[in-house]
Amino acid sequence: AGYPPSEQRAIQHKILDRVTALPGVEVAALTDWLPLSFNGRSADVYPEGYVPRLHESHEVRRADVTPGFFKTMDIPIVAGRDFRPDDNEAAPRVIIVDQSAAAHYWPGADAIGRRLQIWGGLYTVIGVVRNTKHQFINERSEPMVYLSFFQNSNETTVMVRTKGDPTLIATAIEDTIHQVDGQLAVFDMRSLRETTQ
Repeated sequence: AGYPPSEQRAIQHKILDRVTALPGVEVAALTDWLPLSFNGRSADVYPEGYVPRLHESHEVRRADVTPGFFKTMDIPIVAGRDFRPDDNEAAPRVIIVDQSAAAHYWPGADAIGRRLQIWGGLYTVIGVVRNTKHQFINERSEPMVYLSFFQNSNETTVMVRTKGDPTLIATAIEDTIHQVDGQLAVFDMRSLRETTQ
């Protein structure tokens, strides 16, 4: 809050770069979504050439993520590529889909290069990732799409994969964020294990 959009992006990049450089951090990413929590997001998607079944909902789960999110969460990329830092507002819109979405919308075909319409804009599929659990461990797989954080998001959650006990680096992460801007509120710091219990 209090920053024009151009400065918001600069601050988000600075936070990500500085947190990633901390000793003990293997990889870090920004997102607007936490797996296995109740802050799920969704969007209506309209794949080019796809004919929906009668009464089929267009709504799918979605998240905005930066490069490194899939490595942070140990989600394999099974086809195509990850997002890059230059997948930003000035670049063509890109999207990554999970295996469920790829199989549902393009059965038996390659999803890479296909296009989806979301919020009136066209996004090109650049990657396919393994299915994950969204809210519950025992849920069945549902289609999910991932958009480039630097093309879409304003909400900022910092996700970090650490070497060893994550609680030991929590203070250093908070201090690093406050070095970027001491007015930024850092809250709800917890491990993924705590999130899923």
